[in-house]
Order: sequence, then structure tokens, then C-alpha cells
Amino acid sequence: MVRRLKQLASAEVEIPRLPLSTNDAVALMTIHAAKGLEWPVHLALERKIHDVEKLASFDVALGLESVMEALQLAKRFDEVENFAPFRQAKTQWEQPITLSIGRLTLNGIVDLLGPDWVLDFKTDQEFTPQHHRFQLWAYAQATGRTTAHIAYLRHNCLHTFNEEDLQTTAQEAEILVQQILAGDYSAVPSPANCSFCAYADICEVSYQG
Repeated sequence: MVRRLKQLASAEVEIPRLPLSTNDAVALMTIHAAKGLEWPVHLALERKIHDVEKLASFDVALGLESVMEALQLAKRFDEVENFAPFRQAKTQWEQPITLSIGRLTLNGIVDLLGPDWVLDFKTDQEFTPQHHRFQLWAYAQATGRTTAHIAYLRHNCLHTFNEEDLQTTAQEAEILVQQILAGDYSAVPSPANCSFCAYADICEVSYQG
């Protein structure tokens, strides 16, 4: 992680600072390097990089095959018809957001912010939009947008959370926030949840199937 941050600094890549105004703060962001190809894909999209050598220069440890795959995934946003409306709209990239809910403060970075929508890029192997619903709801709520989208680049697919979907998620989020503030982190085992959890192998209640 330290090596990655040094490379970002030397390449003059701006890392948005997230305001932490209270002690009860949860960050919805990640360093994209921790998520496989998401970091180089986001970098290629935001900085409009199309050259293999240029993208590879941001991370000398990233193999040529991975660099080429990242560029191909980023290229899909420029070419796939499902994403055309978002290429043509007036947008802002990598926008930091803060959302306060009672004593809890959520911080994150929106990949792409449009006039009435937010969009997040995913390079996931699996198509699991419900797994990301709280993230997209928080982004939409913090920015006052009524629609949230996930661009699944690997699947050439767009998933949309409409206003009704976001309202439903808001009700779930209220319960989740109360659990966080109460220190209730009880496991909720399921095939989807346990497949993403780093502790699934040692968790006594993990989903076994």
C-alpha cells in the first residue's frame, strides 16, 4: 500500500482528501489497488490513458497482461452502447462526498457525477448489484441525485437503482446505521456476503452451502 501511494505521488495523481468531521466516521472509499484491476481501470478512464506504456508507468509491478486488460476494460466505457448517455453528459470525475446520519459520518468518492445521477465503475467478475446498493445509495443521497448506476465494464452491462430502489435502500440503511452506532456487527451469512468476506474461512457462522 505504501509503495502504491508513493507511485501516485510521484506521478502527480491527486488523491482526494476525505473530511472526517466526527469520531463516528465510516469511509466508503477504497484504494482501488486493493480491488484487482479497478485502480488502473479508474486511472485510465479519469486521465483518458490509451497507451500501455503510460498506464504501466504508474505501477511497475503490474504485469503487462494486467495493464492490457485494464485498458481493454476502460475502453469498453468509450465504446459500449449501454454507456453512451454517460459519455455524452456533463460530468465530474472522482468527487469526494460526505453524508452525515445522526452521529455517523460516511465519506466516499463518486466515480462519475452527472446532472441527476451518480455512476460507479465495477470490474467485478460477478454481477451482484445488490451487494453495492448501500454504497450507491449513500453517493446519491450525499449529492442530491435521484438515480444511481453501476457500470459493470467486464459485463458490458449497466445496472440502475431508480428513485424507488434508493428509497427502499434508505430504509435498510437506517437500520444498518443504528446497528453500527450500537456496536452491533453481527454476521449476516449468505452466499454473496461470505464470498466477499476476508474472514469467511475462520468465521463460525459463515455460509457453508
